[in-house]
Amino acid sequence: MPVAGPKPPAPDGSVCDADAAAPAAADMAPAVAHQARLQALVAAAGTAPPAARRRRSSWQRPRRQLEQTVRQEAVAFRQWLAARGWNRIASAACLGVAVRTLREWEEASATASVAGALRGRPVVRSARLQRTAVLELLESMGPGVGLAVLRGQFPEMPRAELADLLSRYRRVWQQRHQQALHVLHWQTPGTVWAMDYAEPPLPLEEGFTDVLAVRDLASSMQLLWLPVSEATAATTVTALLWLFSLYGAPLVLKMDNGAPFVAAALQGLLAQWQVVPLYSPARRPQYNGAIEAGIGALKARTHYQAAWEGHPGAWTLANTEAAREQANTLGRPWGAHGPTPAARWAERQAVTAAERRAFAATVARLQDEAEPAPTVPAPAAAAPGLFASADATPRLEVDEPLPAAAAVAPALVEGLPAVAATPRPLAGGSAPAAPAETAAPARPGPAPAPPRAIHLEDGLHGAPNPGTEAEPPSQARAAEQRQVISRALVAHGYLLFTRRRIPLPIKRKKVSTIP
Repeated sequence: MPVAGPKPPAPDGSVCDADAAAPAAADMAPAVAHQARLQALVAAAGTAPPAARRRRSSWQRPRRQLEQTVRQEAVAFRQWLAARGWNRIASAACLGVAVRTLREWEEASATASVAGALRGRPVVRSARLQRTAVLELLESMGPGVGLAVLRGQFPEMPRAELADLLSRYRRVWQQRHQQALHVLHWQTPGTVWAMDYAEPPLPLEEGFTDVLAVRDLASSMQLLWLPVSEATAATTVTALLWLFSLYGAPLVLKMDNGAPFVAAALQGLLAQWQVVPLYSPARRPQYNGAIEAGIGALKARTHYQAAWEGHPGAWTLANTEAAREQANTLGRPWGAHGPTPAARWAERQAVTAAERRAFAATVARLQDEAEPAPTVPAPAAAAPGLFASADATPRLEVDEPLPAAAAVAPALVEGLPAVAATPRPLAGGSAPAAPAETAAPARPGPAPAPPRAIHLEDGLHGAPNPGTEAEPPSQARAAEQRQVISRALVAHGYLLFTRRRIPLPIKRKKVSTIP
C-alpha cells in the first residue's frame, strides 16, 4: 500500500513534486476516494474480534478487496507517469514502494480479480449432517462438555472445526441464558444490619467453636467478629443486646433461618427494640451476600494475623479483633479516594422514633396492599408487641418506648457465658477500651416485661413459648414479607438498586463422569 516518503528525483534530476506529478491537481476526487478507503480499512480491522469470527476465510474479504483496489490504482498511476517519460524506479520512489513490488503489481494487474486472493490455508468443512450431529450432542449434554469428548465422538472431523462449533454454541447459550441481578446500594449507615455465624478452622482458646459476625450494610462497618462457645439463641441475644446498647438498634436486621435466629428469645429482643427481622429464603445464602462476603474477608484477615504470629489455622481472640479493626480502618469499599468503613460509620445519625414510626406505617400499608385482611378472628389474649394484632391484621406498633439495656438484660442473659456479654477481650485477657464512637443513649420509658410471644400470621417467624424455635411460615408468606420490607426500604430511601444482566457461568464437566 502506498505510504508517505521523501520526494524522489525526477527523470530530469529535479525533485518529484506531488502537485506537478498528480494527474489532476485541481481535482481532489482521487484523494477523497483514497481517504475513504483508508477509513474503511481502519474500520474493518476492528469489527470482529478473533474469538467471535466464524471458521471461514470470508472475514478477510473486505480487507483483501481494499488492498487490491489500492494496488490497481497504483499501477494506473505508474502507467500515467510512464506516458510522461518517468521510469519505473522514479515511479516506485514517488509511490513509496519497492521497484520489485511495483513490477509484481503490474504483472498481476492483468489477471488479478477485484476481490483479491484470500490468505491462509483453505478451510475444510465437514458435511452438514456431521455438524448437526455435533450440535445435537451439545444440546443433550450442555455447554460444559469439553473438546476432548467431541474429538472422541467425532474423530473424522477436524479439531479446529469442533473447537469452532463448541465456542459458537457456548456463545449463543450464554446470550440466551442471562440472569438478571440487582446490585444493592445501601444509603443510610446504621439502619440495616446483617449477621451470621461462621466456623473457624480450629476451636479457639477457651473452647470457642463459632464466630458471630454482625455488619452494617451501608457503611460496611464490621460491628462484631466475636468468638463464642456455641451458636445459640442466648449467645446471639447477649451480643445483640450489647450492640443495641452501645450503638442503638437498626431498623432492619438481615439473617438466615438458622436455629439461633428463629428462637423466641431473639424474636422478643427484636420486638422490644422495634427491629424488623428480614430472613433469607431457604438455602439461599446469596440473599444475604454482604455478610457472607464480609465473613470471607474476615476469615482471610484472621488467617494472615495468625500466620504472622507463627500459628496459621490456630486463631486467637487477639487475631479476630485485629482482623476486625483492620477491615474497618484500612478497607476502601468505595475506592482509593473513598472513606473507610469506620469513617462512614462515624458519620451516621441515630435512628429516631419518628423514623421508626414512619417505617412501621409503610410496612403496615404495604402489607395491606399485598393481601387483604383475613377474616379469621384475632386471639382473645393477644399481647401487645411489634407485630401484635388486635383485628387479625398484622400491624407494626411502635408507640412503646425502646427498653433500656439494664431492664432487658436480667431476663435474657442470665446464666450465659461472660465472653458473649462483655466486650471482646484482648490477648492478655483484659477488656479493650471503649470504642471511639459515642454510645447511643438508653431510650427512656418503663422497663418492659420479659420476651413476649409474637403472633406472626403475616409470615415472620414467631413462637408461642419463649426459648423454642418459631414455626416457619409458608414460602409464599415469607417471600411476600421480604418483598414488603424491601419495598419499604426503597420507599424511605434506605435502599437503592440497579439492574444488571450477566451470562450464566458454564460449568465444566470431567470426562470421567460423562457416560
